[in-house]
Amino acid sequence: MIKLIIFDMDGTLFKTESVDVKAFNDALVQVGQAPKSREEILSHVGKPFDQLCTDILGSDDEKLRKEFVEHVSKNEAKEIDALGELYDGVDEMLNHLKNQMYTLCICTNGNREYVERISTKFNFNEVFSDILFSKKDRTKAQAVLELKNKYKAETFVVVGDRIHDFDAAKQHGGISIGVSYGYGGEEVREADYAADSVAEVQSIIEGLF
Repeated sequence: MIKLIIFDMDGTLFKTESVDVKAFNDALVQVGQAPKSREEILSHVGKPFDQLCTDILGSDDEKLRKEFVEHVSKNEAKEIDALGELYDGVDEMLNHLKNQMYTLCICTNGNREYVERISTKFNFNEVFSDILFSKKDRTKAQAVLELKNKYKAETFVVVGDRIHDFDAAKQHGGISIGVSYGYGGEEVREADYAADSVAEVQSIIEGLF
């Protein structure tokens, strides 16, 4: 039996605040806008990258938005290399699950450059069988279905921190685990299971198979 586990990345594996608060605020200043609070920036984490940038910028001006996106991408690259962090225990959990023959994948709304930079820094390609990043013509639910079909998984688990993670699992007959340490707040209540730590995520997964 395929034991397919699909992880969200931001707020689930990767501590996004270690990068994005500074990256976005620096970009806002670079385009002549005022910086925003940590809480406001993190409340948008989990959205597709273009939507994330548009909402934080708060402007529909296409030229300004394009400039802002370019600054964010450059700032994120610099901050990932210098300050990017995984949540405590993520490495140990992933290696343990891999050794126990779970099939591990990532399905994230992060853009390609961002996802690849994080994956390179933390050697994700050695652990994950597939890493799917955001595409304009593919929702997270569609990406989850793509992985389910590819691995012919009758049962699968989606681990994340936002409502779209849990909806993606529900739409396609999967089980969801919501992590309370991420950025979803009360949205975690919509998951089938809730975990307060990375260790608890591992424990729930192992109890399901």
